[in-house]
Amino acid sequence: MNMKHIKKIIILLVLFAGVFTSCKKQLDVKNPNSPTPPSALTDLGIIQLAQGSVYVTGFHGLKYGGFYGNFWNDPNAYNELMGDVIGVEAANQYINQLSTPDKVTYGDGSVQLNPQSPPTQVALIRIINTNANASNNPLYYMWAYSYQLNKAMNNLLIIVNNAAVTGDTASKRNTIRAWAYFWKGFAYSNLGSQYYAAIIDNTGGQTTNGDYLTHDKIIAEANANFDKSAAAASAAAPAVFASELGQIIPNICQVGNGGVLDATMWQHNCNTMKARNILENPSTGTPDWATIASLTAAGTGISAGDKEFVAYSNPTGDIYGANGGNIASLATTTNPGYWVTERFIQEFDTVNDLRFKNNFLPLPSFYPGDFTRGTIVGTRYYMVPEGNGLSSNGTATVVYGSITPGAYELKIAAFYEENLIMQAEAQANLGNNDAALKIIDQLHDMQGSGLAHLAGTTPALPVLEIVRRERRIQMAFSGMSFYDARRWGVLANGRSNAVAIDANGKLWTNALINYNYMDYWDVPGNETAYNPAAAGSAAVLNPKYP
Repeated sequence: MNMKHIKKIIILLVLFAGVFTSCKKQLDVKNPNSPTPPSALTDLGIIQLAQGSVYVTGFHGLKYGGFYGNFWNDPNAYNELMGDVIGVEAANQYINQLSTPDKVTYGDGSVQLNPQSPPTQVALIRIINTNANASNNPLYYMWAYSYQLNKAMNNLLIIVNNAAVTGDTASKRNTIRAWAYFWKGFAYSNLGSQYYAAIIDNTGGQTTNGDYLTHDKIIAEANANFDKSAAAASAAAPAVFASELGQIIPNICQVGNGGVLDATMWQHNCNTMKARNILENPSTGTPDWATIASLTAAGTGISAGDKEFVAYSNPTGDIYGANGGNIASLATTTNPGYWVTERFIQEFDTVNDLRFKNNFLPLPSFYPGDFTRGTIVGTRYYMVPEGNGLSSNGTATVVYGSITPGAYELKIAAFYEENLIMQAEAQANLGNNDAALKIIDQLHDMQGSGLAHLAGTTPALPVLEIVRRERRIQMAFSGMSFYDARRWGVLANGRSNAVAIDANGKLWTNALINYNYMDYWDVPGNETAYNPAAAGSAAVLNPKYP
């Protein structure tokens, strides 16, 4: 399925069948024909369209061949797998092969090569990334979801100009524009962070183009959309902005850290998303730490008390299901769909950190019990659903996974803890080590870790290593772990002194894992088969891997 086909789906899904409305208690998806094109031109219709275009079209509505999975599980899981936070045995859409490292060298010098065929991820991608592979192409899904969302926002921007809204027309339209530009920025952020090249498409209908641009240009477009979004939010009257958003954001997403943002909070969310893009996609090879520090400063990036974009499950699974609609839920069992890796566990102070003790317990035996599906490293731990009930100084220790409807807060864009850890990494790289450690202490206290403060001390580990470990913990299950591994050089150079369990169940603490994953994916063959690159386009295959 290529982008032209995606656009046909958008027209049907968004304008005819792809939206839902809010009721007092939860989402109401009972009427699949609302809004029709005429009703989309009314006050209620444009709100329904804005809501459904994101929560259904963008996150929940992609079905292709034998694949059906929401955005927050399958596409994001590839990145957490390649970031070595989770592991998997299942083979659907080559998910286990795509995340198998090229080689593990154990402490005695013995070597375990990737047993899959082909034995490297790059070779696998070059074989399976074809339109003929259809729904089994794992490179397709992030692309398809992102362009569905982007096209839906393009159509929304066109429709809002013609909608017969009442009252403060300018403010209502600017609220819708702020919403649309934010999610366009989100879509382009995914594309520019994942693929070597992508397309800028800011038109409605079924049009597209063959002008593929490098990921740097796609990231620039993402951040330009966040700027447009912030400007539109500021242009709306505060009361109208709040009223419209209160109807667009589903009620089940207006709890916890979710809720109705004001224009200042909106600006903060946009700034943190921009900082994320600059951090994960440095155009010069080194992130612009000064700009990241500026964008994530208190009162500029997401700040204490700001509302965020979050989602919750409900019994009917309208946005995602509690038992399988997000990565964390599939790791919270002794027979997991995903398992937490030893390299993720390795980031914790397992003796003193209550976050580890609250969330992880040892398995009866290492998992998986055999490596016949191509796995080459196992784990000793599983993640405990709902946590173990620990707290520190009156603060409940953070819980990482839940299988109870409405209990797990899924971060669907940037979030406060992410903003803090970006600020900490920026300060450490700018030489302000104590400032970085104060932020680490703040995160530890917020999450009930029980860890002693580090600021003002000489820690046992280098500050950048402390920040790196903390970022791995804060960003787990978010879809960012692969991007971090890429910019830290882990993909290219491997991870040394890694904890790993071999096929015989032997524990090693000094393994070297050579991942050698493709840093930016090729453009999906599902796209280029029907939308070939125009003259002068950027390469659609990552040229670093001839």
